[in-house]
Amino acid sequence: MAGKKATEAKSEAKGASPKDSEAKSTSSLEPGTAKILAAVSYLVPIIGIVLFLMLKKGENDFARFHGLQSFILGVVFFIISAILGTIIGVVSMIPFIGWVIGLLVGLLSMCIWLIFLAVAIFCLLKVMKDERYKLPYIGDLAEKNI
Repeated sequence: MAGKKATEAKSEAKGASPKDSEAKSTSSLEPGTAKILAAVSYLVPIIGIVLFLMLKKGENDFARFHGLQSFILGVVFFIISAILGTIIGVVSMIPFIGWVIGLLVGLLSMCIWLIFLAVAIFCLLKVMKDERYKLPYIGDLAEKNI
C-alpha cells in the first residue's frame, strides 16, 4: 500500500497521472520479448497461441500474426501425424504386407516431420529478420484472425 502511494507520488511529480503509470505497468510484452516469443513459437506451437491470446488486438500485430500462424502450422502437423499414425496402426495388423505398408507410411511420416521442422526454422529466421512471411493458406487464415 505504501509502495503504491510512493509510485503515485513519483508519477504525479513527473506530471503523469496515477492511471497512466498503472496502464504502463499492465502492458503485455516488450516488442523485443514478443519478437523472440514469436520466433520460438514456431518450434513450440503452444507458445504461439499463448502469445496470440496474451497480446491485445492492435498491440503488436507482427507477434500476434506469427503466434497464430505457428499455432495453426502446429495443429496441421498434429492432424497429419495423427492420421498417418492411425493408418500405420490399422495397416500393421495385416499379415506380411501390413508391415511393408506400415514401413512406407512411417517413412512418409518422418519426411513430413522433417518438412515441418524445415518450415518452422525458415519461419523462425524470417521472424528474427522482422519479415512478415505468410505461409500459403495458413498465413491467409492467420492474417484474417489477427
